[in-house]
Amino acid sequence: MNLLSGEIPEELMYLTNLENLILDFNYLTGSIPSSLSNCTNLNWISLSNNKLDGEIPAALGGWIWIGFHRFGGKEEGEEDDDDLTILPLM
Repeated sequence: MNLLSGEIPEELMYLTNLENLILDFNYLTGSIPSSLSNCTNLNWISLSNNKLDGEIPAALGGWIWIGFHRFGGKEEGEEDDDDLTILPLM
């Protein structure tokens, strides 16, 4: 946990040698930038336990672990009747 907050910066796309991006247990908001697909050596993205919203970019679908992550929805502590949906990795 790094206590990072704000949006995932688009500038990460310039880290072309980046292999693993692990940003679990932070306070990241906004959507996952599709520009991360420019990181051609990227093998794994883990973004669990943040406050992201939006869709997972199709180009990143096989790299992202979203377990225990809530995309949008109710604030922490509010009742939630939604079930966790498991997305297949490509």
